[in-house]
Amino acid sequence: TVTPTMVNETTLGYTWDQYTFKTTDNFATEARSLIPGLPTLFPVPTTDEQGPTNGYADPTILPQFQFGGAPSNAVGYTRSGASAGQEIATNPTWYYIDNVSKVWGHHSFKGGIYVEFNTKYQPADRNYAGSFNFASSTSNPDLNTQNGFANALLGRVNGYSQWNGTTTFNDVYQNYEEYIQDNWKPTRRLTLDIGVRFYHQSPQEDNNFTFEKFFPEKYSAAAESRLYTPVCLNKYPCTASSGLAARDPGTGNTVSSSYIGTLVPNSGDPASGMAVLGLNGVDEAPYHQSALVAAPRLGFAYDLFGDGRTALRGGWGIFYNRLDGNQYYGLSGQAPLAYNVSVTDLSLAQLAAQHTDTPPAISSLSGVSPISPQTYPNVVPWDTVQNASADVQHTFGTNLVADVGYSFNHVYHEHVAAGCCDINYVPIGAGWPFNQANLDPTTGGSTSNNLNSNLERTIFPGYGAIEDANFSGHSNYNALTASLNERFTHGLAFGASYTYSKAMGRTTYTPGIANQDEWNYGYVSTDRTHNLQVSYTYDIPNVGKYFAWKPVGAILGDWEFSGITSMISGAPFNPGCSLTSGSKGVTGGYTGSPDVGQRCEVIGDPLSGVQNGRYYNANAFAMSALATGPNNSIVGPPALGNLGGGAGVLRYPMVTNFDMTLTKVIPLGSEKRVLKFQAQAYNVFNHSEFSAENTGVQLDPTTNLVSNLNATGLPTNTVTGSNRIMAFSARLEF
Repeated sequence: TVTPTMVNETTLGYTWDQYTFKTTDNFATEARSLIPGLPTLFPVPTTDEQGPTNGYADPTILPQFQFGGAPSNAVGYTRSGASAGQEIATNPTWYYIDNVSKVWGHHSFKGGIYVEFNTKYQPADRNYAGSFNFASSTSNPDLNTQNGFANALLGRVNGYSQWNGTTTFNDVYQNYEEYIQDNWKPTRRLTLDIGVRFYHQSPQEDNNFTFEKFFPEKYSAAAESRLYTPVCLNKYPCTASSGLAARDPGTGNTVSSSYIGTLVPNSGDPASGMAVLGLNGVDEAPYHQSALVAAPRLGFAYDLFGDGRTALRGGWGIFYNRLDGNQYYGLSGQAPLAYNVSVTDLSLAQLAAQHTDTPPAISSLSGVSPISPQTYPNVVPWDTVQNASADVQHTFGTNLVADVGYSFNHVYHEHVAAGCCDINYVPIGAGWPFNQANLDPTTGGSTSNNLNSNLERTIFPGYGAIEDANFSGHSNYNALTASLNERFTHGLAFGASYTYSKAMGRTTYTPGIANQDEWNYGYVSTDRTHNLQVSYTYDIPNVGKYFAWKPVGAILGDWEFSGITSMISGAPFNPGCSLTSGSKGVTGGYTGSPDVGQRCEVIGDPLSGVQNGRYYNANAFAMSALATGPNNSIVGPPALGNLGGGAGVLRYPMVTNFDMTLTKVIPLGSEKRVLKFQAQAYNVFNHSEFSAENTGVQLDPTTNLVSNLNATGLPTNTVTGSNRIMAFSARLEF
């Protein structure tokens, strides 16, 4: 306390957490020596400065094993990283807070700072021990034993992959916030809250220099490695076992067809545009934001009539979110620092023959798939939220309070969920049947096979998918709210609240779509139009007091009945359309791109003609028509469908629930000592609440009519809650 009207509060704190996964037997039950002689592409290190929990175990652990689906009881061994007892992650944090409060006349000022220093130490968990797949394969006679265990015993490998190493990042980042606010009473009836908060947040930078990302401006198509393309050597169409080969488009040399879509060794730089952050003049920060942003806040409360019974309240403010590390920890351990090599269709002996004592450069290896890195834009906007609300509250009598209000929430520059935003997507119409040049030569046009999708990527040729962070998401929420609450009077208390709301937005991103809002804007998954909640508590009158015999009064008195009733709109959903079987002219895909899925074509009102307990009419949907030419060729553009985006245009059923409680209290000579018996019933009327239904519409490829009409629109056995639950308790309070 500085003065009677001024107070300073300071906090200095330190927190530390650790997640440790380790074995209790020093890896004895998963040591690689349990199965001696297992080959590898690269040596498996036995020691590392990171220690056994964050790098290489000593003794080294088993590789992963998978045996496919035959026999049906086939099991695999898939331990790696944390599941193998090889991880320790720590997150120590220092923080300093200082707040100063000052009362001055009708003003109450407050200001302060918040400083936070964080470190995050965690492994990237790359599987350097290797992974075997012994699944049976009909395309390769050597693997066609129809039994994965038999293939393993015979040394026949469907696929093997191995990382050349693993990494552990050591991130540091800081948060700085400053604020000043004033609670001001300009009049007896009006109170204002005015303030502003300033934010500065640093990105997470890796002091171990294990972060890599893709820089589009550094990419060179001429310098990038080539990819093997398919070619028929003796006939067309050819097959995987007769005439099909992989061709180097630069030299014309051919190799086994199993290399189609993989990198041609020594043909260039397979990681053109990739760089290690913090080394060789590259910025250590994955991204940059504006150094300082302001978040103003405004609130008010006004006594409308000066009698203390009717209040008008409102507020508005801006808030900023910080990216959490899980959104870009995938930058650690990417090429060229670490890379994964996969080989297929070979024996254990052939795998052993490819072993190298020192992991070679990725550009010199055979069977390496194109790199599919994660990256980040150089400049990132602040993920921003604006909130606003206003409401009127009035007290009727002494115990009844009514409130009517409006709430608004707007989010922009929202980080779109990971896995959404491939900047090296396959363009719409790039694949067969819209582009005959991208027809797999093994097909002759009779099936749906396209080229390997990496061969259709024309934005950054030589790469696979390139996952780039995206901050174009936005959403808005508008709600009218009303509530009525009766304080406990004459043995009764109740409350009722109702919200009529609409939540819209675009929280996803579809590569290749020109107008993202037109394609993806719609209801968000949390939208619930109506939400009614009613609660009540009632002290049942003690009729026993009218009897002269006390035991009767003790039995009939001190009973309480209470409950909660909820009625909430169902979640939005979209049906999905597909064909029951393939047909020429459409089996190549409606969009010509694996990155864009075709949607239903809405041809009627889904809520019209609904019958037999269904929630929508499947006859309102069809597959888009494709314009065909001679020999089933496609002469028109790709078809995307016109079904709306977002979480959906239809609704699951409303959820209605009743929970009730009956309580009996027995005083034990004093109000401080009571025995309480209680019976509770959740979903007391045992009403089924369905949260899912059959949304898959299957259409006949010849007639384009719904073929599974008997199933569509009916609820499945998925429910939001359980059946009625009864709970009984006896409780002694003293």
